[in-house]
Amino acid sequence: SLTTQSLVAVGLLVKQPHIALESIDLIGNKTCFEKPTETQLGQFLQALRVNTSLRRLSLVSCGIVDEIVKQLFEALKKNKTLRRLELDYNELTRETGMNHLVQSLPHLSLQYLGMCGLRTLESPQRNGGAQTVEVTSSWRCDGSFNTLARLRTAVSQNNHLISFHLDCSCCQRHCSSFLLRNEIRHT
Repeated sequence: SLTTQSLVAVGLLVKQPHIALESIDLIGNKTCFEKPTETQLGQFLQALRVNTSLRRLSLVSCGIVDEIVKQLFEALKKNKTLRRLELDYNELTRETGMNHLVQSLPHLSLQYLGMCGLRTLESPQRNGGAQTVEVTSSWRCDGSFNTLARLRTAVSQNNHLISFHLDCSCCQRHCSSFLLRNEIRHT
């Protein structure tokens, strides 16, 4: 299993212009993203910003939280070669993680994005004197027009995305015409 220090090593590899890495697969390496220092995460993200060969990044089940995904999306706005990003089954929430996606999606060059397994925060509950927030295991669209409209607008503003995977068939269906439009453009 890799550690947070491994992010620095991976970042150094990704940043090397003479090493043409096309794919990085960190599936299940939760310790990589378990409280990385600002420097460790920063070096990894800076490498993603400037890389010109990486086409696939798989961070499935890596324990990535909302704040890290926000920084990841910011870094990927600068990367024009990454085509596939897999973020399924992390610790991302609908409330915050999806918001970061909606803000960033129009600026990303991705053709495939996987974000299955988003979580939703339940109402705070009292446990003795302390207040706790329950996180359920997966998110389904609440059907609210606001959530759906914001996602649909973000997808419509992205001319690259041809495949987007969520646990929600409602969101998939409402975004499918834009994905098809992009697929036709890329063929």
